[in-house]
Amino acid sequence: MSGKTIFICPQYIELGFEMPTASINLPDGTKISVDGSVGEVERIVKAYAEANAQSRDAKRQKAAKPAKRRAKTKKTDSGGDGPSVAEPDYAAIVNMVHDCDETDAISEKILDSHGILNRVLLPLYIIHKYFDDEWELTSGDISKITNDLKVKVSTPHASTRLSGEGKKYLAADSVGRKGVPVRYKLNRKGIQYMENLLAAGD
Repeated sequence: MSGKTIFICPQYIELGFEMPTASINLPDGTKISVDGSVGEVERIVKAYAEANAQSRDAKRQKAAKPAKRRAKTKKTDSGGDGPSVAEPDYAAIVNMVHDCDETDAISEKILDSHGILNRVLLPLYIIHKYFDDEWELTSGDISKITNDLKVKVSTPHASTRLSGEGKKYLAADSVGRKGVPVRYKLNRKGIQYMENLLAAGD
């Protein structure tokens, strides 16, 4: 078999029998050459093949796993002809207000202040910054959250602020129609407004 070369793995490995040598080409371009007895070379080739297969399996399993959500949600009817939407996790939002990097500033500049608009915008800001805009809120949602924060803003008052002075800070999912709740999230101007408010005086 002098001079004969057998290709064990066309993609990565060449095994020469004239002088037992394993040449392994890794996917990143790295080349590894190993000289030794036929048995040693075969063991190295086998070990590499097994490790490569395990790595591919691990990548496939990781890709198959769904993304982990930070808070459980459930679907609820949108109140109209549109698709169902994720119901906000009120407890998660309230807990984040009390346990985030901006808790002290939120307490001082929003919860302990008398500005109703800022209280209305607070839950939307928390959802944007800490939950990747996972939910949009109605005036009723905001009323429930502010109630849990012990600074309740009634649904009618929240609705008035959202459709009035706060409108420039918001993006709505629809035009208000009787019987169909409008869901809001902060727009870019609203995000900047809340960030400046909480950073003021630092």
